[in-house]
Amino acid sequence: MTRVCFALLLAGATLCLAPPARGDADADKKEALRRGYEADQLYSKGAWDAAYDGFAAADALVHSPVFVIYMAHCRRNVGRLLEAEALYQRVAAEKLADDASAPFREAVAEARAELAKLQASIPEVKLAISGAAPAEVTLTVDGKAHPSGTVVRVDPGKHRLVATHGDQSIERVLDLSAGQQDAVELRFGALDAGEDEASDEGSYVPAIVALSLGGAGLVLGAIAGGIAASKASRVKEGCIGDSCLVADADALATAQTLADVSTVAFIVGGVGVAVGGVLLFVRPGGGPPGPTAFLGVSGSF
Repeated sequence: MTRVCFALLLAGATLCLAPPARGDADADKKEALRRGYEADQLYSKGAWDAAYDGFAAADALVHSPVFVIYMAHCRRNVGRLLEAEALYQRVAAEKLADDASAPFREAVAEARAELAKLQASIPEVKLAISGAAPAEVTLTVDGKAHPSGTVVRVDPGKHRLVATHGDQSIERVLDLSAGQQDAVELRFGALDAGEDEASDEGSYVPAIVALSLGGAGLVLGAIAGGIAASKASRVKEGCIGDSCLVADADALATAQTLADVSTVAFIVGGVGVAVGGVLLFVRPGGGPPGPTAFLGVSGSF
C-alpha cells in the first residue's frame, strides 16, 4: 500500500469507509478522516508511535483495513514485531464485501505479503533446563512463564531469562537480532547457591595446580643447578688436569646428583607450566570457550 493509495482512500472515504456501529455516521466519518490525515502526516515524519495512536483512533471511529495495516507498519518500524504480526493477521483475515473498494483489497493483499516477510524476521529462542526436573523449575522470559523445551518468539532486542529451582536462581540477558534463532540451556545442580553459572564453563583449579607445580619445578631446578655448579667449581679448584683429590670424591658425587636433580626438575617444571597453560584455556568440565558459553549451550536450531 503506497502513500498515494492511502491518500486516495481518505479522499473517497465517504463512499468506501464501513458505516459506524452507532452515532452520527457522517460526523464519525469526517472525524475518522481528520484523524487519518493527521496520522498520515506523522507517519511521513517517522513519528511511529504517534502515528499509530492516530490510525487506531480513526479505526475506532470507522473501521478501515487501511487504517489497521498502517498501524501494523508503525509497530513493525519500531521493532514491535509481535504486535505488527497480530495486526497484519487481522487485516489478512478480513472478509471484504463483494463491492469493497480497490484500496481495501490492496490492503488485504499487502497484509498477507507483509505477514510472510515479518514472520521470518521474528527472533526465536528454544529454552531447555538441565540438572533439575523441568516441572520443578520456574522459567520466565521478560516476566512471562514458559515451560522448558518450548520455542519462544520475541521482538528483537534484549530479553531477561530467569530460571528458579528451590533457592537457586539463574538469570541471563539475551540480545537478539531480527531473524535470529537461538537455543539456550540453563543448568542446575553443579552450582552452589548464589554462584554465577559461568562456573559451568569449567574450573581454574587444575590449571592453577599445574602452574604451581611447574613453577616449583623450575625454581627447584635453578637452586639445585646453582648448588651443583658451585660444588663442582670448588672441586675443580683442587684438580690438576683431569686428576682430582680423592678427598673431594664425595663432593663431586653430590654435585653430579644435584645436577641430575636440576635437569629433572627443569623438565618437570617445563611440562607443568605447559600443561597449566593448556588447562587455563580449556578448563576441564566446561564447554569450549566462546561467546555462547555463558548461556550454557547456545546455537541455531
